[in-house]
Amino acid sequence: MRADEGSRGRFVAIIDGPVSRWPARILDPGAGATSPDDDKAHAAGPGENPATGRGWPPGALDGRSAAARHAQALADAMLEGRGGGGRELLNPVVFDEGLRSSVARVNAAFDALLAWPEPVDLVLCAFGLPRADDGMLARLDALSGRVGVIVASAPARGATVWPARHPGVLSVQGDARCGDGQWSWLGLEHATFGASPAGPAPGGPAGASLAAARFAGLLLAEMTRPHMPAAAAHMAARATFHGRERRR
Repeated sequence: MRADEGSRGRFVAIIDGPVSRWPARILDPGAGATSPDDDKAHAAGPGENPATGRGWPPGALDGRSAAARHAQALADAMLEGRGGGGRELLNPVVFDEGLRSSVARVNAAFDALLAWPEPVDLVLCAFGLPRADDGMLARLDALSGRVGVIVASAPARGATVWPARHPGVLSVQGDARCGDGQWSWLGLEHATFGASPAGPAPGGPAGASLAAARFAGLLLAEMTRPHMPAAAAHMAARATFHGRERRR
């Protein structure tokens, strides 16, 4: 059975900025849901690249906000080709103009998806938080049991992040060995899988976020009804590369 057969009427979700080019149902989890004590998603401020924590190249964000460009690049990487499979897109927005959010707003996005009445096959979280409070842990437990698969980005270096650290989440980092249609099984503490981190255009979004989105699209193309733990076993068995990338 092809990935698009039996997928219509089902949903995938991207928790990020607002997606514009793909038809999406925007879910606003509450723009005011912030706290002075909240850790920030990926520690990225306005105009910063969440994949690296550094500034975007000059002109990379002209004409659109950093959040919109980031979200659009994720949607393109995940849904172009066979990845969409006729599924509809949900888009809980946690980033506005800049790439900064909060634990509270991410929790509100999880609540919006938990309340969604239709089947959701995959949720993409291409961001990382340095900590998770008890509320986030409870929501991740509930969401991992309600949706098919959660895919989250994990930085190749540095401390582990949430939600990638949750045991019910497929964590993905960039792997330069991977080309189009390829992924790797890494089996690392902070990242289980890898995919190409290359961006769609010079100077645009790239890194772990794009790797996670690309992996999510490949998973959707592979499995009509992805669910854990079968999805993890399937993708591990069919990976192009096994073991971590060895850099010379």
